[in-house]
Amino acid sequence: MPRSKKKLDGVFDNPESVYQFFRKYSQSESFREWKKQIEEGPHPTPEILFDYSVGMLPDSEQEEWLEHIAHCIRCTKEVYSIRGAQRRLSKATVKSETREPNWAQILRDLISSGKMFIRSFVDRVTEVIEPEPTGPTELPFAMENSCGFMAMVGGWEPPDLPRKLVRQSIETNQFLSDEEFYILMPIQRDGYVTAFTLSESGDMRLVFPSGGKVDTSVSARENKRIVFKAPEPPGPWTLKSVWTADDPFGSLDLPFDESWNHRALQCLGEYVNKSDKDQWTVEILKFEVKKK
Repeated sequence: MPRSKKKLDGVFDNPESVYQFFRKYSQSESFREWKKQIEEGPHPTPEILFDYSVGMLPDSEQEEWLEHIAHCIRCTKEVYSIRGAQRRLSKATVKSETREPNWAQILRDLISSGKMFIRSFVDRVTEVIEPEPTGPTELPFAMENSCGFMAMVGGWEPPDLPRKLVRQSIETNQFLSDEEFYILMPIQRDGYVTAFTLSESGDMRLVFPSGGKVDTSVSARENKRIVFKAPEPPGPWTLKSVWTADDPFGSLDLPFDESWNHRALQCLGEYVNKSDKDQWTVEILKFEVKKK
């Protein structure tokens, strides 16, 4: 509102006079012109609006922008939106500080124990050179020189060795989208194994067991082989293989669907949260998925 001391004289003497003044002023032509001028800009930047909303704007700037925000619907909505988000965040923070850790966050925070070492392999068709034949080979155009050594006449070169395509198991941590690969995990103690993938955005997917009735038990001194497909989307991924002394799923026996995936991961997170450190261990594999 344009400042005018004369207009404001006596306005704040009682509530009724305040109401009548603003009601009359809001219907005046001067108010509409002033409001139009305010809404046409310039407007405070998003940073200024945020600092104003959370009380971080210096006092000297608070007064400068108060009049604009009071008349500008766009900026007023932004201020209310920021303050609403701040209130919701404050409530969520207080709630999270007073409750038990979330099972999903527990699994995301699992770090390698270093007690196991897993390796990843993929079977791919590659071109290899067949071994060079062994035994004496007759060299053409050879002659004995004055020193008794055989010397080649002309620019003779050995013939190209034959090549062939073979399927080989290659150790790697780079895979194509939807390509099948497997890991080998050495087992130190009898127990159970669970494996899940973790995307860069934090999404988790169980890859072993792949169904509610799969046997996850393992024996000491064996190499557990787990086969699964490279997940989507392309980019960096993490695989976490968890060994547990007891079956974390217990009597969980559901069809393999989204519900089973969620409940199985929840059981694993709760098991880790309540068990002693010697009752579970984890190994982490970083890998990358590329487009075909």
